[in-house]
Amino acid sequence: MKFSLLIHRPVVRQCLALLMTACTVAILTACTSTTPQPTPAQSPTVYSDPFAYCAAVGTVDAPNEQYSGPAMPEIIVQGMIQQGIVSADAPLEFQQNAVWRCMDGQVWVCHFGANLPCLERADTSQEPTAAMESFCQANPAAESIPAAATGHATVYEWRCNAGRPQVSRQVLHVDAQGYLANFWYALTPPQAAPATAAPPATPTTASLPTATLASVYAHEQVIRFDNGPLDFKAEGAVLSGQRDRYELQVVPGEMLDVWLMSLEGNAVLSILGPDGAPLPGTEEGQGVTRWTVILPAGGTHSIVVGSTGGNASYTISVHTAIPVAQPLTLQDCQALQADLTRTFGMRFNIIDAPFTDPLTGASGMACTLEANGTGADFGALPEVMSKVRSVLASWQENPSYAADSPTATATAFTRDRALLLVMASWEPRADANCPTDQPISACPLTPEQQLFSVRLQGVQY
Repeated sequence: MKFSLLIHRPVVRQCLALLMTACTVAILTACTSTTPQPTPAQSPTVYSDPFAYCAAVGTVDAPNEQYSGPAMPEIIVQGMIQQGIVSADAPLEFQQNAVWRCMDGQVWVCHFGANLPCLERADTSQEPTAAMESFCQANPAAESIPAAATGHATVYEWRCNAGRPQVSRQVLHVDAQGYLANFWYALTPPQAAPATAAPPATPTTASLPTATLASVYAHEQVIRFDNGPLDFKAEGAVLSGQRDRYELQVVPGEMLDVWLMSLEGNAVLSILGPDGAPLPGTEEGQGVTRWTVILPAGGTHSIVVGSTGGNASYTISVHTAIPVAQPLTLQDCQALQADLTRTFGMRFNIIDAPFTDPLTGASGMACTLEANGTGADFGALPEVMSKVRSVLASWQENPSYAADSPTATATAFTRDRALLLVMASWEPRADANCPTDQPISACPLTPEQQLFSVRLQGVQY
């Protein structure tokens, strides 16, 4: 049986018309539909104000490309002054010796002071280091282990028990980013005083006394009468405006290591020499909490503890020893070599050379770093010393070693139990023919005719 399909032509035309209309609509829809285009990436906002910057970025350990201001902006310095972190009377270089970061939208600042470990992560390990083991073998019953052995970043106070290092207690705390919370302060934008305001109050930095103010001491204690080894530790508290004094006898050339810890973070110290005057670097307003020094003079010395504002509870540790000079470790010496070479743009060589402390007479061998060139390589003496200070920013300069002449300059830096002597000098080249009966300033010299030598000698005690 066969079937036939009959389709009328009008029906075919109608179907084709409908089909063409549907296709046209689909094509037009496809052509006119808009596919979302990605928006161009916008550059992040850049801030020159550190407070606005931190409010925007939240938490960063160091300013990044979104911050365009100076490394240590004046607004942060003024904020530290208003909050009593540094004194308004301190030198600008000291005021700026700080570092800042952002945490939870706020500016946090740490002032290095006398070598505080601002940039170090807190050390929470309870495992003794080799340096602690060595110290306790030599001092088996020491009540405290100095930071030269424990490191500045440990959160614990350590002691020696039967020749073995042991944690005494936790004295420092750790913030959310792993830094030592006791040394960091949340900073608020400084407020400008109204034009009609009274003169500003005296900064809250502790006014540590000289011997003429002995009557203000709330507590006095002699901690050593003779010249035997000393490992002293005590807890105390001072009310706002009060001071405590600890007295000890020392011999010339003896090393004194003092560490002051405060849960409130507002206790500071000063060290007074036999004449009652503060030792250089420990004067009022310096914010000292840790100091290691080789004392050039013997006799009665005092450690004075005060507060930068409000009441302060504290723990003080005092250690003395007769130093024996040894070269800096090769690792430390090589690190200094790399920093100096990078800063000066010329190589500093490492050599072993004899060392003599010009103040105490202590002697030994030193890690010696030396570079030679002309005035065209180094510039003027102040420029040389400025570069050296930038390399040694984490060290404490000791003005007692400072000496200057038209052709030489010298100073010294300390950190923990390390001492670094710095000498920069120049002499005229032989063909300059400078007259010997006239001062060197009378000799016209080109930079190429000045033969420079820069030498750093590092030892540890």
